[in-house]
Amino acid sequence: MNTKTIPFLFPMVLTRLRKSRAVLQKTAALEMGIDPTVLCAIEKGARAPLDDEQIKQVIDVLRLSEEEAAQLQWAAHHDRLVGHLGHKGATEAEMAFISTGLHALRHLQPQQIKGLMASLQQIDKSASLVAALGKSTSLLEVAMT
Repeated sequence: MNTKTIPFLFPMVLTRLRKSRAVLQKTAALEMGIDPTVLCAIEKGARAPLDDEQIKQVIDVLRLSEEEAAQLQWAAHHDRLVGHLGHKGATEAEMAFISTGLHALRHLQPQQIKGLMASLQQIDKSASLVAALGKSTSLLEVAMT
């Protein structure tokens, strides 16, 4: 699950929340009913995030607030989506772009999301035009030689 440039969030959020409660990794794992080495690997980013049922156990064991629970659930959702893309062959640039988009979506209202999507569609059109101009310039240079 670990990559060079894509920040997976779940390990950082889980570790921060667990440490803020002064709960040892081994204690948390045993109370959640998972092997301590599994929790260690998850917190290092070497394993995928916990599933939804296990996250509910973390929320109970660590007695997380609604806001903290939402942060943990969102981090798991983010990492699952980005990790899935990586497993399907997405480049690091593609994964970073999607990760950034997910972060933006999390903070925007529906109208703002529509505006962002319209902006991205305009950027796509502009990029296509620039790419076409680059090809035309190359053909012109070949024709002139």
